[in-house]
Amino acid sequence: MIRSKRCLVTGGSGFVGTHLVKKLLDLGNEVRILDITEPDKGIGSKVEFFKGDIRNTEKVKTACKDIDHVFHAVALVPISKADKMFDEVNAGGTKNILDAAIENKVKSVLHLSSTSVYKIPNRGMVMDENYPRAPVGAYGRAKYLAEEICFEYMKKGVPITIIRPKTILGQNRLGIYSLLFEWIMNDKPIFILGDGKNFYSYISISDLVEAIVLSAEKGIREVFNIATDKYGTYRGDIEDLIKYAHSRSKVYSINANLCRFILKALDKMNLSPLSEWHYSIIDKEYVFDISKAKKILGWSPRDSNQKMFRESYDWFKENYHSLHKTGTTHKTKLNPKIFGVINKL
Repeated sequence: MIRSKRCLVTGGSGFVGTHLVKKLLDLGNEVRILDITEPDKGIGSKVEFFKGDIRNTEKVKTACKDIDHVFHAVALVPISKADKMFDEVNAGGTKNILDAAIENKVKSVLHLSSTSVYKIPNRGMVMDENYPRAPVGAYGRAKYLAEEICFEYMKKGVPITIIRPKTILGQNRLGIYSLLFEWIMNDKPIFILGDGKNFYSYISISDLVEAIVLSAEKGIREVFNIATDKYGTYRGDIEDLIKYAHSRSKVYSINANLCRFILKALDKMNLSPLSEWHYSIIDKEYVFDISKAKKILGWSPRDSNQKMFRESYDWFKENYHSLHKTGTTHKTKLNPKIFGVINKL
């Protein structure tokens, strides 16, 4: 693993970025953060913070000076409903960081992509890194464009690694999952699209961070799927969490196609926290071949879906009364007004 290096983490104040920064610091690295948001109090005194937008080319170039490894984690997430800004930040920002990395002769660039770049699979399919890419929604398309930029720069010899993680769970994971955890905590009914028998793989933040750090040195010019191989069905994992939480919530299946029609209408009226990506894929099967990461990186996931959900829920419940901040990132709860709309529906 990377030790005693100078590392830049873009988006270092975000959900993934915060956990990654802590890991890099624990390994004895000097860490610089580029973000528009100040880092958490426990981190701020230990890092060099550059406040800036990834779209600002001069700020990005300055942030890359005297850096060995770049970890590019900044991105607008689906619930931000950012529309055209997805391309500007997630794709255009990637080009900016790669240009700055070339100018400053960094040793490697780790690009955090997403499994949203893939074509929606049928049940029974297991996706490796060569599975067709055909993204759904503005977020997925921007991530696809960012990857295309990375592939173009790889051909020029730029030392880039691409990681495609599945949905991430762990301490401080809020965003769309704050809905599920709140409903379970308050014994609300849980409605899912379809029968919920689709296998669905997640990844814990600790397993992801380990893969990221390993990839920065061992996986240059490679693409890796990062997900757990200890998964269950979408419905089964939720029912296990309900049982674990001693909740009176029950899971109910609803017609997927009808629900998608309604959610799409609510999405257009800006009344739903779900994006096109969410309601298009939630009843689909997402299982990944991670043999490449195991072989090249020597990495293997430790956490199962059940463990991830339980730890995420426990953290949510323990910190619930201090979670006042709402917004559209993975570190914030969704706006309380949204709960009212969803509960009525």
